Parts: sequence; structure tokens; C-alpha cells
Amino acid sequence: MSEFQAWPSWRYGPNGASKLCENEAEVPKGWVDHPVAAEKLTETAAKAETKPAGEQAGNADVDAAGVAFDPALHAASRSFTSKGLWRMKVGVKRPEAPNLDL
Repeated sequence: MSEFQAWPSWRYGPNGASKLCENEAEVPKGWVDHPVAAEKLTETAAKAETKPAGEQAGNADVDAAGVAFDPALHAASRSFTSKGLWRMKVGVKRPEAPNLDL
């Protein structure tokens, strides 16, 4: 792509927003010059916002159920399932939650 930029120019932002800008100073921060690039930015932001519960709380040693990472049970990648629980090692079953009869 050449370094020449013709103004006015259409710029594209998150969630399908677009704006005709007269010069570079009018371009909102994070906006791009192509709608496909803007869609990729929106998808990336959405993925960042939907982190598993353990990561959202800033504590990567606990999953969504409050279970601490155990290297004997959990995968070495320390990754989470879609429910925010630790991914189990191959061949290891998730332990049952204890029943509390009070």
C-alpha cells in the first residue's frame, strides 16, 4: 500500500461504525481505513472481553468454581473449558463435588 492518503477518507470503527474524515487529525483512535480490518478489531475485542472467570478475576490459579490448579489433575497448559473450569489431563475425570448434608 502506498503512503499517499487522499482526504477526505472513510474510516471504520467498532460495531460497523463509519465516518468520513477530512484529515488524519479527525480519525478516532483505533479506527482503520478498511471495513474488514474494523471487523477483525471488533472480534479481537470481543474475545478479550469474554475471558474465563478465573482470568477475569485476575487470579489464574483458581477456576470459575473456585478450584485451585492441581498439576496431578489439570492439563499443563493451564487452560480453561468454555464453562471456565480447568481443562483436565487426558484420562483424568473431574472429581465430583462433595455433597454437604447439613
